Amino acid sequence: MRASGVKYGADTQNEVASLIQKDISKLEPFLGKLTLDSIDYAAPHLTEEKDLISPAWVVKVHPAGQDEAKAWTGYILTFSVFDGVFEGEQTTLDPAGATRSQ
Repeated sequence: MRASGVKYGADTQNEVASLIQKDISKLEPFLGKLTLDSIDYAAPHLTEEKDLISPAWVVKVHPAGQDEAKAWTGYILTFSVFDGVFEGEQTTLDPAGATRSQ
């Protein structure tokens, strides 16, 4: 993977975490104050349709101060393994009472 240009692979979590924290703060004007839930490396893999999913850093965050007794909004952010740059966001809604990772 290093030969193909991957700078932030599975063995660089501490290094990539500081880059991700900086990028998360840049998203707060749009998403509000965010609380970090997890940072995980997603290895490349094939889908059932045999499409290749590229490796990425997957970060789960939620808006700070949410009432856990109510519906819970969260965000799944993806960051590049090549340069640590923010790539995309997916909004999730967790119904009240569902299990939340923190």
